[in-house]
Amino acid sequence: MQTSNHRDSTVFSRRKRKGAALVEFSLVLPLFLLLAVAAIDVGRGIMVKHKLVEAARAGCRLYILKDEPTAEDVNEIVDRIMSDAGLQGYTVTLDPYPPGKIERLQPVTVSVSLPYANVSWLRGNWFFSQDTITGACVLPGDSG
Repeated sequence: MQTSNHRDSTVFSRRKRKGAALVEFSLVLPLFLLLAVAAIDVGRGIMVKHKLVEAARAGCRLYILKDEPTAEDVNEIVDRIMSDAGLQGYTVTLDPYPPGKIERLQPVTVSVSLPYANVSWLRGNWFFSQDTITGACVLPGDSG
């Protein structure tokens, strides 16, 4: 008789543990999913940052090497890189502007900025929704 009683309490104990595991899983799953989606979204932001730096570098190289650099030339190459990446809503900043005659070894900066809300897959008011991602390149002027 003691054996069957012991067996019944073991089965009951296993059921309690399975129930506790189910409750713990249901509490942890939403947090885990939130962290996984947030990590993917931040990873996308990092990927976009690399594209912005690539576009700024290409624009800056054109800006310092061309004899008569114009903002339109820089915007054209940045537009090409950004459209290949499927990114829109960015701004391009050139320094010095207007280009005029860039002195030899004068620092020339091209920056490409994009609001994080334009690239985030998470919609709504999240952590980085008000931030701006910027890629910049500074090179010495090379005219002559």
